Amino acid sequence: MTLVATLAEFKTHLNRGDVTDDTELTFFLTAASLWTEYAIGGPLSVASFTEIHWVDGYCDIVPRKRPISAITSITPDQGTVISSSAYFADAGTQSIHFRYSVSPNWYTLVYTAGLASIPERVKLAGLEVGRHLWEIQNGSAGRGFRSDDLVPTPMGFAVPRRAMELLAPDLIPGVA
Repeated sequence: MTLVATLAEFKTHLNRGDVTDDTELTFFLTAASLWTEYAIGGPLSVASFTEIHWVDGYCDIVPRKRPISAITSITPDQGTVISSSAYFADAGTQSIHFRYSVSPNWYTLVYTAGLASIPERVKLAGLEVGRHLWEIQNGSAGRGFRSDDLVPTPMGFAVPRRAMELLAPDLIPGVA
């Protein structure tokens, strides 16, 4: 798994120089990286995926991971690979559109998706989540947290609203 930042970057973000908590900090950095991947809808580095989708005539395919890097193949069940000229990937909606109608069928999609490099705001969002988890575990230096500053997630912990705001440009309206 790719981490959103290095341990050294995380320690700099926390203003920590010692090595006594490195194992625990790595644990929080890993959790923050998993959340970041969940929030952006795809991996922090480019990886290959194989998925099966039902396509009904003119319907599009919406891959489960994004951003789409490349489409390797689309193959109907019990058929041959569809020519790449029969479809195109829409970077704006992160979906695959067919140029012509296709037979209703199950289609196997093989593609790569993920970030070629981690943008600074995505890295900062992950670092903020890691910082939040560290402070919750080790005390917040008397500042406390207002509940309206936190956003619940299905991952079992809330994250700072600031982290979600940093990722807003990466979220596709109506999808995330």
